[in-house]
Amino acid sequence: MIRRECDSDWLLISQIDHARLAESLAVAWGNAKVPRLPERANLIPAVRDHDEGWLDWEQAPTVDETIGRPLNFTEMPMAVSTRIWEKSIAICHSGRQSSVPVLQEFASFLQGRGLRMTHERTIVAEEIFSTHDAFDAELMWHRLPTRDDATKISRSTAFRTIALMLEAGLIERMSLGGAADGYRQTRKIDQGSVWGGLWVSRHFTALAESAIESRKDELTEFTAASEFRNRQLETQRRYREELGDSEWRHDIEDDGFRWLQFFDRLSLLLCMGRVSKTEELTLPEGSSLHMTPLNEVEFAMSPYPFDQDPCTVSVTARRVRADRYTTQEFRDVLRKSSTDRLEWRLVRW
Repeated sequence: MIRRECDSDWLLISQIDHARLAESLAVAWGNAKVPRLPERANLIPAVRDHDEGWLDWEQAPTVDETIGRPLNFTEMPMAVSTRIWEKSIAICHSGRQSSVPVLQEFASFLQGRGLRMTHERTIVAEEIFSTHDAFDAELMWHRLPTRDDATKISRSTAFRTIALMLEAGLIERMSLGGAADGYRQTRKIDQGSVWGGLWVSRHFTALAESAIESRKDELTEFTAASEFRNRQLETQRRYREELGDSEWRHDIEDDGFRWLQFFDRLSLLLCMGRVSKTEELTLPEGSSLHMTPLNEVEFAMSPYPFDQDPCTVSVTARRVRADRYTTQEFRDVLRKSSTDRLEWRLVRW
């Protein structure tokens, strides 16, 4: 979560929405003067999904209980951050199916049975398709987010929805060992790649290495960052084995990693609202891009890098009064909060 000060309020931007903004910038990148991205088919999904691991945490965010303030992504304990990063890496490597076509297929099936795609059924289906892993029905029910009225979806509703999805052919039974009811998705999981997993692993390993240096006097934080770094070095070795060794593999690995870092930083600059003077950004090949604020929502770019002029991008933010909260109070306030759309125009200098 990105926490941005705005008068007496906070504007809170989801890490997943920040990554979607980074994706929008990557999709629009390239023109006659600035080449389009290398390895677009693998790079753009990696840019889009590099923060997908935040999904569960952002559905139930916590506050720093000592000061009663929601945690900004830079303030997270390393033990929590590294678990989130590892989920993101796994998703970028193995893929994650979009729930939209599946939900549409389920709604059509229900309509054919004279049933409605209720809010409760939508929540259950979205939870099932939020990950490609096999699931235990009982544990899945316990993970379900609450409805809009803050009440829990009943166990019977969740299990009836599973039965309907089974009938629709969207899931199938499987053994998880023991007596548990196990299920898995039947729809193809796509958009992951070994390249994506490798680039995102390197991205978060670089963040961990920064934490190792900056938090070396904090034993718990230092240890969590170091252990994550060591696990990811082994993960990267496995990914490189999958790709095989070649002369060009090293160039693609380095270029994709640097482009991912670039779009992450560009999106964060916009989301955090901290560009008050000309910002110099280094492109992966070594040249510079200058970004100059003309006002709060308009930025001049030189050289101009997009295939449309202006390039208009946006992100959704939740507006919450800046105050002291317990975790439960903050979750309640966040659920009822209003939504702002932050929009920026990137123009030619």
